[in-house]
Amino acid sequence: MDLWHLRTFRTVARTLHFTRASEELNLSQPAVSHQIKTLERELGEQLFVRGRNAVSLTPSGEVMLEHAAKILDITDSLREEIEETRRKEDSTVILSMVARGTDSNFADLYRWFRKAHPSIKLELRLEPDVASIRTGIRMDRLNVGLVSEQIDSDEFVCVSYGWNKLQLVVGADHRLASMGTVTAEQLRNERWGLFRQGDPLRDKTDKMLAEAGLTPRSIFESNDGMTIRNLIAVGELIGFMPSTGIVKDIAAGSLKEIKVEGIDAEIEAFVFWKSGKKSASIAKLVRFMIEQELPGFRLSRLKKKGGK
Repeated sequence: MDLWHLRTFRTVARTLHFTRASEELNLSQPAVSHQIKTLERELGEQLFVRGRNAVSLTPSGEVMLEHAAKILDITDSLREEIEETRRKEDSTVILSMVARGTDSNFADLYRWFRKAHPSIKLELRLEPDVASIRTGIRMDRLNVGLVSEQIDSDEFVCVSYGWNKLQLVVGADHRLASMGTVTAEQLRNERWGLFRQGDPLRDKTDKMLAEAGLTPRSIFESNDGMTIRNLIAVGELIGFMPSTGIVKDIAAGSLKEIKVEGIDAEIEAFVFWKSGKKSASIAKLVRFMIEQELPGFRLSRLKKKGGK
């Protein structure tokens, strides 16, 4: 017994006419008769009394009609709810980032997207690390990840989004604030604010300092970019920060950019999503992101890495 047989039965029971039922269902009359006979054979009961000029329901047919109507109503309601859920899912995109407190300009991106695409509900989620974002996207709790490391896995599609310049910053009253350009040697005795080891920003900072022959003698470690930035602003630390996270601080005068001779570094950013799960809303978000010029951020051309 399948739903199509039940729909055919309900139509014949309503019209009490095989020809009219076949016209409504856009089926041939023999096809309608065959479905009814199949249903009767499965149930072991006759459902209709077929006269020369009339059709009527048997007592078993009356019972069958009552239950068939309930089953079909529940099925139709279920389909409507599933379709509504799908529409809501397609119109909602959850963008996730690592909670560092260093990407304040991406809040502007959030506002711009919602203004440009009011029918799409964009949600921002902050996760403790990239592994949490990968798990969230794999389990369909998140849709898109914005991270500072390439995701090499066929589970995901990974796109090079652009480059974030790493800028040495000091507080406005720091002794280096007025110098503009310094050598690595002049930074040797400074206390540094660094992200914890294992973070892509820390890995990049360690590498470029090592290439410049500089090993910080005193460091403060934290994965809370806001804390590091605040301690730099009051003169307790110096450090390299992603330029997208300090544009407003530079404009306000609380931080000063310092150029270091021989050091000019950027960190690449990537956008990724689950393979085979790029809805129209996700496609619009990714396209929107790669077309927006954020201060301190250099966009790349799309380069796919990973899944399909």
